[in-house]
Amino acid sequence: RTMWGVSLKSIQKIYGNEIKSYFMKEIKKWEVKKYVVCRSNVYSLTPQGKIFADNISSDLFIVS
Repeated sequence: RTMWGVSLKSIQKIYGNEIKSYFMKEIKKWEVKKYVVCRSNVYSLTPQGKIFADNISSDLFIVS
C-alpha cells in the first residue's frame, strides 16, 4: 500500500499477466463500493476506502 496507489503497468511488469488478471478481478468489488478508484490505470483508496484498507489488501493476497 502506498498513498500514491498502484499502477496496472507496474503489476504487470513485476508479476505478469496472471497476477494482473487476479488483481483486476478482486479489486472490482471494492470499486463498486466506491472504496477504490482508478485514474489513468492507477488504483488508489478513496477516503472511505482507507477505513477498509486492511480488508481490501487482504483480498488481494494470493494463497496457494
